[in-house]
Amino acid sequence: MSDHAKLSPSKRSRWALCPGSIREEAKYPDTGSGPAAADGTHSHTLLEHCIKQFVDPLSMVGQLMTDHEGLFHVDADRAARVKVAFDYVHKIENLGLRVISETKVDPEFLLGRSDLSGTVDVQIIGDDMLELIDYK
Repeated sequence: MSDHAKLSPSKRSRWALCPGSIREEAKYPDTGSGPAAADGTHSHTLLEHCIKQFVDPLSMVGQLMTDHEGLFHVDADRAARVKVAFDYVHKIENLGLRVISETKVDPEFLLGRSDLSGTVDVQIIGDDMLELIDYK
């Protein structure tokens, strides 16, 4: 099992329907990410970079980047997918809302549980609103 929270939101559909799956999954070694998961990680890395550096994803085509899954080239398809999210976040920033990319969150102080922490891809914060984005 990876170092994700045992009750991580990304696995909620599994543990909510089958609480015993948490215990059973812990019996098996983490075999690492498959190709689709690595591809998703690369897209997340590109989005995070573009938000933090305020760089249009399309300008990154052909660039070599790295993350914990390894090296990857930014191709036009990935850049186009990431641009959809980037444009939305940029529009929100122009409205004066605060945008935070790739932030660890831990709702323990609200819920009294220490097993629900995780990473939020993008947080958008306003005076009376909070939007959490899970980029897929």
